Amino acid sequence: MKNTMNKAPSKISLTHLFLLATLLVAGLTAACSGGNAPPIPPPNGMYSTASLKGTYAFTMAGTDPTGNPIFRIGSFQADGQGNISAAIEDVNDAGLIESFQFLPAPASTYTVSSNGKGSLTLAHTDPTVPGTVDVFTFSIALTSTSSGLMIESDDSSTMSGTFQIQNITPNFALSYAFETSGVDIALNQGAPESIVGAFTTNSTNLITGGTLDDNDGGVLSGPQGIGQGAIIQDPMFFTQFGRGQFQLNVDIGGEIFNLTYEFYVIDGTHMQFVETDAAKATSGTATAQSNVPTNVSQFPGSFVLAVGGSADTGAITRVGVYTADASGNISNVALDQNIGTKGATVFPASNSAVSAFTYTIDPSGDGRGTLTLTDKNSGDVFSYIFYLSSATQGFIQDTSGDVVADGSLNAQTSANISLNGSYAFNWTGSNSIDGGIEEDFVGTFTFPSGGGPLMNGDVDFVQFGFANPQLNQSFTGTFVLNGAGTGGGTAGNTFTLNTTNSSPSTANFRAYAISNTSFVIVGLNTGRVVLGPLVLQQ
Repeated sequence: MKNTMNKAPSKISLTHLFLLATLLVAGLTAACSGGNAPPIPPPNGMYSTASLKGTYAFTMAGTDPTGNPIFRIGSFQADGQGNISAAIEDVNDAGLIESFQFLPAPASTYTVSSNGKGSLTLAHTDPTVPGTVDVFTFSIALTSTSSGLMIESDDSSTMSGTFQIQNITPNFALSYAFETSGVDIALNQGAPESIVGAFTTNSTNLITGGTLDDNDGGVLSGPQGIGQGAIIQDPMFFTQFGRGQFQLNVDIGGEIFNLTYEFYVIDGTHMQFVETDAAKATSGTATAQSNVPTNVSQFPGSFVLAVGGSADTGAITRVGVYTADASGNISNVALDQNIGTKGATVFPASNSAVSAFTYTIDPSGDGRGTLTLTDKNSGDVFSYIFYLSSATQGFIQDTSGDVVADGSLNAQTSANISLNGSYAFNWTGSNSIDGGIEEDFVGTFTFPSGGGPLMNGDVDFVQFGFANPQLNQSFTGTFVLNGAGTGGGTAGNTFTLNTTNSSPSTANFRAYAISNTSFVIVGLNTGRVVLGPLVLQQ
């Protein structure tokens, strides 16, 4: 495939991190419901060290000190007293594959404050320097006692991600929708890449088939068949951590790929994975399919689509809302876009009108569909391919022109939005003002029941070259609901955050509501292409 974009690898981390964030917002917080009931939430949002107890799968993506993409997934066991008793991870650093077992406490520990913020320290012996221990630290923010958000805060890399409590099962779902994204390191070297699709299993040890769509540097594969591949449970670590390996065997553009991934089971319907072959540096997530629509009459409702990734002028985010009826018609479209140094654009605006909709659902039952929106004044075309895990959720890939981006598609589950309580948030992305480097933030705040400015703002953030890390920084801000709170664009909700450290700054967001408890925040500042989740703490 020809590299039509020639993107620097460091630009793609946004694609994957946004997907992880929106999955947490939309569904993975409920992943623990597949067997063991989640722990009872602490009253009044007050957390403690005891709030983090159990085995948690984590997944992160970002950039290493050289600007290359790095992905890490793994699992850790917290004892409820600040000790990590065991942990493991798999890392893909721009094609360099490594696996580590972490040392138990006292080398690996964690803390949790009453607002849900805390830290996680994981240490392992250095594989090349005898007698040396490598220590990694992460800032965390609990969204519940079963899940949370995290960023790396030791200045060795800058990364964002999530963690969820595990309920490990040896049985796999019969079909999954999935996404994996990162960079092509073999055929189309350095190009950003996104793959979305669906695969079937025999529930134990085989991937039996499926379909995927690949966007490799702007070159679209169209739907391609997935061949048979093995699912192998790690004989040493599956029972403890849910670790294993699977293969996606596919012919893309005449090139045969035997793609290999190390996975961690979250529960019977969710898994996360990182690529471990020499073809690509990617990681992803899979969600079991259930009652997948086979025609447009089975897929009505209002939806939030959200993607992040790369365009020919830099990092890009697109977040929007639309309403679909049972006849394939679409209305009430609104979308916010932010591209590199070009800045934010809203659709529709006074000089634009989003129209010329097309919307399809494949009858095959694999959950595949397409969505196309066209601005009749500017000529901008927004085209997407999606794979559904259900009638309310799926993975979506942007196929518009020179864009390589993906994310999630989620039904709005509340007609009227209300705000009350404490929230955790994370955003990640590219700061073009400071040379296009990645920035990662994680924090918490309280929304007053009577409205008004945010209270108790507490945030940690990391940005290479900026006196890293900045921990426990206070902030002020506002969150303003517009009408019912379910709109977007100029009719959307606004979220503003003002940091008060030695280099104060203001970050402006649009907040798209999926429900009363879950939002997607997308940055509106020129040169600051960022997005992430905003979640009610429970």
